[in-house]
Amino acid sequence: MNNTQLNNSNSAYDDIPYPSQVFHHCQPNRLHALAKLKGLNPPALDNARILEIGCSFGGNLIPHAIRYPNSQIIGIDLSEKQIAIGQQMMAELGLNNVTLIAADISKVNFENIQFDYIICHGVFGWVPEFVQNTILHITQHYLASNGVAFISHNTYPGWHLKDMVKELMQFGTDAQIHPFERIDQAKTLFDDTANLLAKYNPNIHTEFTKIANHIIQAEKYYVAHEYFEEINQPFYLHQFVKKVNGYGLGYVADSSVSNIGIIGSLSGMNNEQIYQRFDRDIVDIEQYFDFINQRPFRCTLLTHQHNLVGYDIDKYNLCHHFPDLYLKARLTRSGDGTNQSWVTSDGLFSISSSKFTDKIANQLNNSNQPCKISELQSLADGENINSSNDLLLVMIHQDNSYISYSPVEINPYGEYPKLADKFARLINFVSNNPSITKLSNIYGEIIALTPFTNCLAPYLDGTNHLKDLVKLMRNEFKNGNLVLNKDGKPVPYRNIRNGNLETMIKETLDNLQSNGYFNQY
Repeated sequence: MNNTQLNNSNSAYDDIPYPSQVFHHCQPNRLHALAKLKGLNPPALDNARILEIGCSFGGNLIPHAIRYPNSQIIGIDLSEKQIAIGQQMMAELGLNNVTLIAADISKVNFENIQFDYIICHGVFGWVPEFVQNTILHITQHYLASNGVAFISHNTYPGWHLKDMVKELMQFGTDAQIHPFERIDQAKTLFDDTANLLAKYNPNIHTEFTKIANHIIQAEKYYVAHEYFEEINQPFYLHQFVKKVNGYGLGYVADSSVSNIGIIGSLSGMNNEQIYQRFDRDIVDIEQYFDFINQRPFRCTLLTHQHNLVGYDIDKYNLCHHFPDLYLKARLTRSGDGTNQSWVTSDGLFSISSSKFTDKIANQLNNSNQPCKISELQSLADGENINSSNDLLLVMIHQDNSYISYSPVEINPYGEYPKLADKFARLINFVSNNPSITKLSNIYGEIIALTPFTNCLAPYLDGTNHLKDLVKLMRNEFKNGNLVLNKDGKPVPYRNIRNGNLETMIKETLDNLQSNGYFNQY
């Protein structure tokens, strides 16, 4: 592995750039909350200094930059092309607290800066080993004493079968054509292979088909980099942690995996027996569960080893400051009759429906802002509190749950709705540049706005009443800028009732409000 490989990687990302979107599981808010939950004392978010290594256009930095204008954020990427576009984007959004730098991370000197949070998502296993070592060196020397780092990577054993599929794609498609064309070739290859596996090797047919379907349904830019890149090095967790230990760093938790004890309790496993087998070592225990779950990807939180003295599985399983945490999540009721349960939005976990879990689930589903854990616990009236806590612990560890130790106040849109300036700019930028970044909300979640919303947004400048908005949107339909379909057919604008338009506008305003787009920061 050498500089030539690094330059090839840079060229590949210039040729096939990733849309630079927000990644919920590595937002500083989540890193802060998880670290505090594990008993650490992470830096405050208001004035946090943040570094993202491999930031692309900088899209992942936008939610925090908007919500915390006093933070200092630096993004660095090898691609001059992507950084130039990202700098223009930040200027158009008015985000003066973000600095994007085009540079080789191994040649950067941050002088006396200490970063509270360092983020390296989707980079570590895709660069040469000397760059991996540089990333860890940077983290060791520039992470604040109580800071938190995030490094994601593909992981074994879950990637073993994916490795086989990757090698099949590289072997069975034409390396001389564009990667997108190779992906099209791979679809036929997958069909033929699946048919043969079903007949001659049914033991791996199901898993192969699952991976193949995921590849076929994924965005082509993702598949091109994930399966055709020269470097894609998964790690076993214990190997990765041994590597980071050499730089004075230690393992805190994973940003996207449920608490080990909760996994065990929900599946009926004997946790204590497992803990004793692995001498209560967190990494070994999690590695064991990776074998059980065939985990393919990890979102690892790290800190300096001096923050982790005496940090074993028993301390890991404690939830520090748990009642003070705020949670925003959604649950779906499943089953019928007396056999009902609440299922997490990723479908991975469920807990039995009861009087108390029903109260908690309904409160979470009906609230338009994060709920405090202590208030959710009080719904259990002191009874069945363990069952309620199990549900809450599962929820806070879900990828798509928002957790924070700070409350969120959602500003109403009022009689004359006015979008917050930076969110108005963000809507405009994304609508004109959909291949650069995606829209996100104050919780660090990706959201998609309809053409109706994009058309309405410029009128939400504080000068238009609801009645004015109805007239303005009617003109948009009249001028052909919008089309309302019913039963697959366009509705003539004359047939669109004002009442229908008013309902559509109110629903859109409610949606923007729930995403924090009227919050001025």
